[in-house]
Amino acid sequence: MREIFTRSLANSASEASPEEPDLYVVYLGGNDLTGSQVGTNTEAFEATTGGSVAEFLSAYQELLGIIRAKHPHVPVLCVAPDKYTMSAEPTRAEQAETASLVQSLVHKAVDAFSDPGVHFQILRPDPQISDPAEDPEDWAVLAHWSVKGHTKVAGALVEAIKKVMPEWEVTGAPTPCPILEPKCTSAAPASCVLL
Repeated sequence: MREIFTRSLANSASEASPEEPDLYVVYLGGNDLTGSQVGTNTEAFEATTGGSVAEFLSAYQELLGIIRAKHPHVPVLCVAPDKYTMSAEPTRAEQAETASLVQSLVHKAVDAFSDPGVHFQILRPDPQISDPAEDPEDWAVLAHWSVKGHTKVAGALVEAIKKVMPEWEVTGAPTPCPILEPKCTSAAPASCVLL
């Protein structure tokens, strides 16, 4: 992420970013441990990420330092998943455990960075993302979020941003995009189009 972030600032490493952002949002860990079954097991975390917990903390702080070097006065919001927005864990219990570990690590990194302009929030959708057994259109476990789940997470991010940027006006609730369903013609059932 440190390398990808610096590439996103400009077309080349030497070219300055033309605009000052209003806010940085850093969301790492919500889907980065896909299928890892990490839970609160730091050994599993280290096996999955290829680095130690200490290295994760150090790298996260290094990323914050890169952001600060580019834009010393722009607020930074570091978000972590709540127990139901951690994607791609095999069970709800493992989803909650891994989310707890990620929350702890991101919170420690933000605290250790010790910058009053860097904030920590947990994304807490309201209403919560449902268990896939209860609502198969709302899942966030075993796979990526659904459209419905994305809309709830977007709403949670809006709420987290409002705490850091209270002067920003929210003009409306997140609007979900329509779900595309394949439609097949009876003449050619093998050729389907998305409408």
